[in-house]
Amino acid sequence: MGRKRKAPDDYATDFMDESSFWFRAQIVNPCIKVELPEGFVPYENIYRLVLRDERKLSDLDSEFLCYRQYAVTSTVDPVLFWKLHLPDWPLLSQASLDILGFPVSSANVERAFSKLRVVNRKERAAMTDASLSNYACIYHNNQV
Repeated sequence: MGRKRKAPDDYATDFMDESSFWFRAQIVNPCIKVELPEGFVPYENIYRLVLRDERKLSDLDSEFLCYRQYAVTSTVDPVLFWKLHLPDWPLLSQASLDILGFPVSSANVERAFSKLRVVNRKERAAMTDASLSNYACIYHNNQV
């Protein structure tokens, strides 16, 4: 048997859990940063996902400290905020923009696997990875 699907209320509870990924990813929203835990450590793993050079982690930490001290006086669009502050905090701004680009739904992934099930049937069990990839590409592009 498969896993039991979560009820919508369960997802809301997961989101509010301070240890959850999405709760911590809210740090990129300058309007609510004051409501979130202090310091760089709680967010380090999130920023590591998008940091292009691990050696710049200490620079990112310094920029993060400046960001936490920066006073936001009004409600702002997070994307616009990070674009405007790109000269001030180049690493943090680029990383935050990358985080804002994360999909918050798994629907695209589920759609891709659904299409793959059409291509990878039991009749094709001996298919190599390369052939499967080619068939999946052809199947997807045939529907475009």
